[in-house]
Amino acid sequence: MMYAPEIPTTVALTAEFPLTDIAEVEISLARERIGGILSGRAQGLVAVLGPCALTDQVEVIQEEGKELRSLTAEHEGLYVAHRLPPWKPRSNPKDWHGRETTDPVGAYQTLARQANFGTGVSIEIAHQPHADRYGKLTVLDWFGGRNVENGVMMDEVALADTSLPLAVKNGLDGTIDAALCHVDRLNKLRGSDGAPVVLLYRGGENARDLRAWEAAYRNALEVTDGNMIVDVAHGSEMAHHPNGAFRKSVQGQIDALEHVIAIAEQGESPAGIMAEASEAASPTDPHMPFAIAVRGIMRLHSLRHQLIPV
Repeated sequence: MMYAPEIPTTVALTAEFPLTDIAEVEISLARERIGGILSGRAQGLVAVLGPCALTDQVEVIQEEGKELRSLTAEHEGLYVAHRLPPWKPRSNPKDWHGRETTDPVGAYQTLARQANFGTGVSIEIAHQPHADRYGKLTVLDWFGGRNVENGVMMDEVALADTSLPLAVKNGLDGTIDAALCHVDRLNKLRGSDGAPVVLLYRGGENARDLRAWEAAYRNALEVTDGNMIVDVAHGSEMAHHPNGAFRKSVQGQIDALEHVIAIAEQGESPAGIMAEASEAASPTDPHMPFAIAVRGIMRLHSLRHQLIPV
């Protein structure tokens, strides 16, 4: 099964696991806060941290979500959203495509619970029904690299709820031109009152080693004026594989995070960063240790503060 089954319906799930009035207000405020940072209107850093895929390890999800919520509340200019994708893109169509395909009720319930706890939820949207089903629960969503040619779907999602900040990943080849065209078009469609749409740089085939990755990443920072998100997993972690093998690894993602911080120390910093980090066991890609990711995010946030003009 590629996507969630039609039954239970979105209407049924929404009725069974409703958002509280407080949660709806918190989501609205979080979107405004995130949008301000990603657009460059406000100083700060947006971080998206969590497992590669949403699983049924509810206790781990709740504890890590609680920590991310505390970081957001305690540090001015920082918003840390919880990465919890209920759907996962896979190269092999026969592979597991996420919890929504095998436990659609549990997937929705977990996201609704986190939203009601005050944790900002962030997911990948692969087709329009994802936005219809989960959009009201989330504070920031993204389109994956495998969807870079699906502009029609992006348009539909962007216009369905213009208050939701969005990010567009570049394609797996590593080039960013197509993604930037989507970003520009979606922002124009939404108009000046809409939440921003930004580039989400993931690396790729044209940046298979450290030097090539750094050049491509610096170029992305330059053409977006830093109003972008860098993903230290996927192509970025592959370019940082300790043996130069261009494969995914825990150490590669840690090293990619360190590389982003090192470049920020030189004065070039993104408005946002994404990492696959959790103590939950991963049925898909490897996770960076949660504590290491949190420390890295806080270092980058500190550097962002230091770059604020006096």
